[in-house]
Amino acid sequence: DAPPFPDLDAVDYTKYKTIVVRRDDEQPGVLILELARPEQLNATSSRMHREVSQIWIDVARDPAVSVVVLTGQGKAFCAGGDFAMIERNMATPEALYEMYEEARSLVLNMIGCSKVIVCAINGVAVGAGCALALLGDITI
Repeated sequence: DAPPFPDLDAVDYTKYKTIVVRRDDEQPGVLILELARPEQLNATSSRMHREVSQIWIDVARDPAVSVVVLTGQGKAFCAGGDFAMIERNMATPEALYEMYEEARSLVLNMIGCSKVIVCAINGVAVGAGCALALLGDITI
């Protein structure tokens, strides 16, 4: 038996700024993740890209979660990378490599998540948004 490390085992969703995390009041085992840049059709900023690659680690460790519903706020699921992020990533080979590594982590962490992931596609899903949509266990 591994010793408990409450500080390391704690799941803290408050660090996410571009993803709204909430629990369903009627179904406490359901965690709802909303991509939260509706004015930009939920296009992924550098921060959102990092968050969406890391949140699956927290979700997998959260004992209260059985099912995750991933959706976008507003009229789009995710319009892909925003131009500022694309420009930053194209500026240097190192930045491009970092973005590729995050994209790789997004795929591996989402696939490796032990919870059922339902992607509720509520509009366009382009680029990274298309990848997110297709990586869910169930896509509707």
